Amino acid sequence: MSVYGARWVASEAMEVSVVMAFGIDGGIEDIEGALGAGDVPTAFEATLEALATLANMRLMLNGALRSRGLRRLALLGATDDPVLALIGSTPPAIEATEELVESLLETVRAQSNEIRAALPFEIPKMRKPDGLFPTLRVAKELEQLRHRLGLPPYDWNDLRV
Repeated sequence: MSVYGARWVASEAMEVSVVMAFGIDGGIEDIEGALGAGDVPTAFEATLEALATLANMRLMLNGALRSRGLRRLALLGATDDPVLALIGSTPPAIEATEELVESLLETVRAQSNEIRAALPFEIPKMRKPDGLFPTLRVAKELEQLRHRLGLPPYDWNDLRV
């Protein structure tokens, strides 16, 4: 059985959950849509962005400092993260194939599942036809927890990792 600290839940886990719900889940839908429309370069770029975000989320869950420059680091080969190394080894978007994007999308799904398994709660689906109302309750409860722990309010305007 794992024991989670309230501060970790209210900070790293919350941040990762928000980015997962808005960025990764929506990103997977966008990638699938671009592939369905035959727009392989857009699907490819979105897949690389999702992979870089997932790598950053892993670092956040492990307590590492947040870095917005991970994609650039991967392209420069300045990290030993295998997912970021994968990004750095890909061709330019114009040369990407549907098969490559499908393969990378499977990696996105696998990384997403690993991160979800590391969290102490389920992440609700944010993109729904009936709107975001069910998830607003979750956000309110997490904000109340942050307040009780003396943490500042979450910056909801900054959802990018």
